[in-house]
Amino acid sequence: MKYLWRQFWQNTPETELLEDCIPYALDEMILVVKKEINEVTFEPETEDGTKEWLRYYHYEMENGRHGYLFFNESLTCKIKGSVHFPDVQKLYSYDAYENKLYCASHMQTDQIPLELYGGETKIYITGDMEEMVGEQELDAAEEQIQWSAFLGKVTISTADYRDMSSFRKIQEMDLGETDGNMDLPKSLENGFSGILRYELELWGSGEGRCFLDLGQVREAVQVWVNGEEAGTRIGDPFQFEITPWIKKGKNKIRMEVATRLVYALRDSASKYMVLLPEGIHGPIRIGSLL
Repeated sequence: MKYLWRQFWQNTPETELLEDCIPYALDEMILVVKKEINEVTFEPETEDGTKEWLRYYHYEMENGRHGYLFFNESLTCKIKGSVHFPDVQKLYSYDAYENKLYCASHMQTDQIPLELYGGETKIYITGDMEEMVGEQELDAAEEQIQWSAFLGKVTISTADYRDMSSFRKIQEMDLGETDGNMDLPKSLENGFSGILRYELELWGSGEGRCFLDLGQVREAVQVWVNGEEAGTRIGDPFQFEITPWIKKGKNKIRMEVATRLVYALRDSASKYMVLLPEGIHGPIRIGSLL
């Protein structure tokens, strides 16, 4: 089917149409073309303009599979809505941090909820990939997780950039008393460069899956659970599934943020740079999924 409306490039009357063409207004033609190419569509949860930051790429893969990459170009706005996938039988989400595929457990008919923090990317793959992932390995949509605030004690230690193997305790805060606020001492807001270490204890039930959400973090964070490395995040959301390392009873969580050297040493190019406080700012949340 041809969608050309008029012969703009020839001196013909405006009302004369090309043979076998169907007349459409430009806005109508866009909708028709989108329908014909059978592409994914996104429906925002609210009309607040944040969808303008959404970018996506569609890759045709081998064996009839298709890959979809969704990216939030904004660093501050959160995108939330649902994505419609045409003619999809099986959908998998890809965790690039872990290099692992998960079955999209939260898919409803032919669409899934999509939530992207500032700068976040999500990848989905369609097609039969059972040889790469077991049906029991399901991803977890955030709305399926039961979250609760962590209001226990957090110990903060620091290691100066000149000796990052030597830590000294600088503060112990009770988040129950600060209502979850985790602001650092004023002495660390300017002139400190090195590693900020946060330690807390978490009680495990031994049932279901367990998640850790650190809230706002600047710039990147690495997490250990009971001495075992549980992952690294370099951007929102700073969420970790810690199920494999959590045991029933008391668990020790360690989190480390490496600050930038510019906080301690400035040159002619960076001396006027606006520096924001680094570290974990919270709120810290613990999630469970039975």
